[in-house]
Amino acid sequence: MHRVDPTHLTDWLHLTAGTVPVLLLHCWPYQRQAAYLAAVFEQVYLDVGLTLHHVGPARSGAILAEALEITPFRKLLYSSDAYGVAEFHLLGAVSFRQGLAALLQERVDADELSLPDALRIAAWTSGDNARRLYGLPAPSPSPSPSHQASATEHPPSPESMI
Repeated sequence: MHRVDPTHLTDWLHLTAGTVPVLLLHCWPYQRQAAYLAAVFEQVYLDVGLTLHHVGPARSGAILAEALEITPFRKLLYSSDAYGVAEFHLLGAVSFRQGLAALLQERVDADELSLPDALRIAAWTSGDNARRLYGLPAPSPSPSPSHQASATEHPPSPESMI
């Protein structure tokens, strides 16, 4: 198992700096080492999707918290990494959404992040980062709400935006 530690790629990453993006996938149990590489090397991105549908919603927050300790927010990508049974697609999406929402809400509640910053991070990691990396177009804007928000309505939470 020690041979799959992504830090073994360090020398190669130095050699390929500035050439092609490198996407680290399926890094469990080395998500912290992968996060370090994403923080140190401009061309490195991190996707922990496969891990999340294996650990499920109960542990996804812990995995995402470890990955986001030092991964730049603009370099974490969502994927369900589903294969085989259709339920893996749902499980991957639910695990990511619940895990990231809980993590961001904790940071907002602790005044470590503002709500607008948390919503921006949710948008980046949920799709914007992948679109930027793969050169995909931005999604079509969603229709305007049918009513204006009243003064008594609360702003959206990170959970509702993911």
